[in-house]
Amino acid sequence: MRADAQGILYGDVLLIGGYSIFACSAVPQTSCDALCVGQLWASHGLASGASVWSIGVDGVLPELGDFYGVWGCGDDGTLLVGSQYHDLTKSVAAVHSGGKWVESIASAKSYSGLGSLSGAAADDLYTFDHSGKIVHWDGAAFSTVPGPSGVTSIGALAAAKNGADSVIALASGPTIYQRSGGTWAAFGPKIVTHFDGKPWGSPDGSILIAPAPGGSVWATSDGGTSWAQVPITASSKPTRIYQIAALPASGGYTYYAAGDQGLVLRAADLASGFTTVDLDAHDASIVFQSVVATGGALYATATSTDSSSAHHGFVYTGAGGTWSKILDANTDIALQFGNPYESSIVSVTVASSVFVGGELNYKGFIAERAMGAWKVVYSGDQYEIVNAISVAKSSDVWAVSGPMPDTGVTSFDGHLLHRVNGQFVDFPTPPGLGLNDLHGSGGGDLFAVGDTGLVMSYFDGNWFRVPIGTAVNLDGVWVDSKSVWVGGADRLLRASR
Repeated sequence: MRADAQGILYGDVLLIGGYSIFACSAVPQTSCDALCVGQLWASHGLASGASVWSIGVDGVLPELGDFYGVWGCGDDGTLLVGSQYHDLTKSVAAVHSGGKWVESIASAKSYSGLGSLSGAAADDLYTFDHSGKIVHWDGAAFSTVPGPSGVTSIGALAAAKNGADSVIALASGPTIYQRSGGTWAAFGPKIVTHFDGKPWGSPDGSILIAPAPGGSVWATSDGGTSWAQVPITASSKPTRIYQIAALPASGGYTYYAAGDQGLVLRAADLASGFTTVDLDAHDASIVFQSVVATGGALYATATSTDSSSAHHGFVYTGAGGTWSKILDANTDIALQFGNPYESSIVSVTVASSVFVGGELNYKGFIAERAMGAWKVVYSGDQYEIVNAISVAKSSDVWAVSGPMPDTGVTSFDGHLLHRVNGQFVDFPTPPGLGLNDLHGSGGGDLFAVGDTGLVMSYFDGNWFRVPIGTAVNLDGVWVDSKSVWVGGADRLLRASR
C-alpha cells in the first residue's frame, strides 16, 4: 500500500468523498465500483461473499448526515464518519451492529466534521477533521493525535502499519507530511495535489507543466512521481495562473502563463522560469483565463472583473511582447447578440479559424473569426458558460459547458457539443453535472471532465463515462501520448496509456 496527496491509499482502501451509504453484497468488485459512487472499502474475501460498503449519492441513510469515511467489511463493526448535514463544524459517527447503524459515539462530537478513514484494523483507524486535527479510533472512542507543527488544514490522510508503528501520511496544501517512529517530516513541496488551472504538456509526454495553488507553476518529467517548482521572477506576478501554453523554439519551447492582474508571463526555459511579462493589460481587474499557442502565434482570452461596470470579454493575439486586441465581445459582436452588456470569454482554440467561448448576456456562446470577421455560431442556455473548445478543423469543433460561477445555480445539465455541417449537436451527458474542460485530438483521443468526478471519453462515435473513483469536481484535463491527466479540488490523477 502507498499513500499520496490525491488522498488514495492503494491497496484495500479507496479514499473518496460522499454523502450517504449503501452495501453491495457478494458481488465482484468491478461491478460494485460501477454501481457505487463514493468511498469504498473492500476486503480480500470479497468474492467469497463479504460485503462492500460504499458512500455515495442516493444511499439509504440520508438522515444521519454527510459521510466522508467508511471502514469495514461484513455486517458488524463497520465504522462510518462524516459531518452533520450542511454543517462541517459538527461531526457524526456510526457503527454498524445487528443489522442497523448505531449513532452513539460521544467522543466524535468534539471534532469539526470527520473526513476519510484509513488504517490497518477496526480498532486502529485514523481520520481528520476540518480544523486540521488528526483523529484516532481505537474501536471504542476517538482521540486526538499530535500532528505536524503549523498544519491547520488537511486535504487527505492515509495510514498503514510498519511492524508495531503506525505510519501516517497527510497532504496539507502542496506539502506531504509523514509520521514514522513518532516523528513528523515534511516531504515537500515536491508534488502537485491538484490543478489550479489548465496545464500544458509536450506531445511526447516527456513533461507536464501545471498551474498550482497560490499562483505557482510546477513541472514533472517522470509522470508525476516528483515535481519541481518553476521560478517566477518577473517584475509583476499574478496571484493565480489559469493556463499554460508553449511555442516551439530552438532546442525546446518558450512557455507562457496566463493569469490575473492583467498579466501573461514568458519563460525561455523552465530552469530560469518566468522572467518576463509578455503582456500587461495595465488593469488589475483583467483576468487572462486561457492562452493557446499555434502556428508561431499566441491567443489569449481575458475578462474584466471590475465590479463597477459590466464584465467585458476580450481576445488578444501576439507573442514576444507584441500583442493586439482582436475582440471586445461587448462591441464587436453586439449586433449579432442583442447588444451585449455583459460578457466573459474563458476559452480559445485555433485551426483554420479562431474560436472563442464563454457567456454573453448570461447565456453560453461560441464565436468564430474567419476572414477577419466574428460570427456567433452557438447560442446556449441561460446561466451557461462554454468552458473549453477543441478544434481539429473548422468543421470538427467540440466544446463543453457548465453553469456560470457566482449565479447561485446548484444543478446544471452541462453540454457536450459537436459541430456537424455547421450546426452544433448536443451529446447526452449525466444530468445535473457541468463540464469544465476538454482536451485531445479527436477519435478515441478526446476526453472531457466535469463536476462530481465526471470523466468522459469519446470512442467510435460515442461518449462513455469513465469511472475514476473520486467525486470531487474536476477542472482540467490533458492528453498526451503517454498519459491522461485529470485534476480538481485536492485531486490530481493520471492514467497511463
